[in-house]
Amino acid sequence: MNRRLVLFVLMLIVFTLFRLDFTNVYRAFFGYRVESEYPRRPSRYQSEEIIKVAILDEKKTDGALYAKYIVPYNNQTMCQTIPGTKNWTFQCGVDCKDLKLTDIPTIKVDVTKSCSMLEAGVSRSFIANRTLFHVPFKSKCLKNLIRDHCSTMNAVPSIVHYVWFLKREMNFYHFLSFVSALRYIKPCLLLVHGDEPLGLYWEYIMVIANNVINVEMDPPLTIHNKSIGRIEHKADVARLLILQEYGGIYVDTDEIILRSLDSLLKFPFTLSHEFDNNLANGLILSSPNATFIYHWLDGYETFNNDQWAYHSTILPCELSKIYPNLIHVENRTFIRPSYVELPLIYQENFNWSQNYAMHLYIRFYKGMYTFSDVRRLNTTLGSVARHVLYDTKELCYDK
Repeated sequence: MNRRLVLFVLMLIVFTLFRLDFTNVYRAFFGYRVESEYPRRPSRYQSEEIIKVAILDEKKTDGALYAKYIVPYNNQTMCQTIPGTKNWTFQCGVDCKDLKLTDIPTIKVDVTKSCSMLEAGVSRSFIANRTLFHVPFKSKCLKNLIRDHCSTMNAVPSIVHYVWFLKREMNFYHFLSFVSALRYIKPCLLLVHGDEPLGLYWEYIMVIANNVINVEMDPPLTIHNKSIGRIEHKADVARLLILQEYGGIYVDTDEIILRSLDSLLKFPFTLSHEFDNNLANGLILSSPNATFIYHWLDGYETFNNDQWAYHSTILPCELSKIYPNLIHVENRTFIRPSYVELPLIYQENFNWSQNYAMHLYIRFYKGMYTFSDVRRLNTTLGSVARHVLYDTKELCYDK
């Protein structure tokens, strides 16, 4: 009987491990829950070149936008010399390298070394033939990952946080934001809080980055016993709770990082003006448990769902005048042009050389481009995208 029992147990273990790739949601022998609500992508998506072709085959640019703002091949002029950093006229094109984002160095994170194999809530899924780990907010696993990979002498750790509530597809502008954060912040971890993004651009991110973790977090429903209605307000509160817990750099999904933020990491809390009477919350740098966040969250006692931007942008500006020693304030370096200057982003060319970042306000803009279009896109969006993707602001001379 004992030999039969041992044989039965061994067969059960083998069967359990064999089922790892064929069940939807189950607890594997080693303790990880494997999610496969979406079927595993074929291995061909492990190649950057193949996924670029797949994106360009699927994503099409609006013809009217293409004709209006993208320089035609037969109208291109080759620059005789490389334009300097003070030249923002975009009258000619330069030789641009091919898009190769796998060259961006990212820290390889081994979740299995930092997290208990049996910790409740830790799971994994497979995206573009890569493993994506899902860990709960405030879990011991996430605390260990930050301890093991993000130790720093700076006030602000180089952890990048995105909030992604609702299952939705990642578009080109979201993709550009993620790539800009990987390139210029060089984060120890890139944490996506909430749901997992969908689509080919998300798969591209998984192909190029080794330090992306999905943090399972539900949208906050209340603040000071007041119901939070709009998903935007929930995201406003969530980013403060995240930074209070872990510190780091919160980035809106349409915020583009344009240069290193290292010079700002010494301050315990940093925001930037958008206008004189507000401080934008699309890019926030914070130490863990920053005192300014406590005051900001306390200010939500007067929260009203009918007020669109008071608690998210005007309140922190008011608090900065009461507690100037708790916050470093930048003057429009995170967000210029503002939402009242959208033509400067999408129709004209703006000198963003003094910006740390730029907000694209994509909720106000319906046009969509691809990473191929922006090579000859003669607008601020074009120069920003080329800077992030091709390491030049200049128009690309494409034969």
